[in-house]
Amino acid sequence: MRREHIRALKPRGNGASRYDTIIVNTDPSAGGMRGPDVARMRLFLPFSIMALNTPCALVRWFSHVGDSPDDRTGMWVVRPDDDASPPSIIHP
Repeated sequence: MRREHIRALKPRGNGASRYDTIIVNTDPSAGGMRGPDVARMRLFLPFSIMALNTPCALVRWFSHVGDSPDDRTGMWVVRPDDDASPPSIIHP
């Protein structure tokens, strides 16, 4: 097994930004792709309350397109929610 990193990097200089896409298990009781949701990591927000360190993340959600996988590819199709919807803070 190898180690992977989730990135949320703003552009610096002429470099490109990098906001990784993640899968968040929002409903463990639902089967298949109906349980997890897809989001894009925007910012890591670690904070401490009474010496308890709590990692949090600001994410923007994606919505499923349709109620089943795509007929041709067999994969679920998602699209980003519009910018009018507020981002969420989650515990990674």
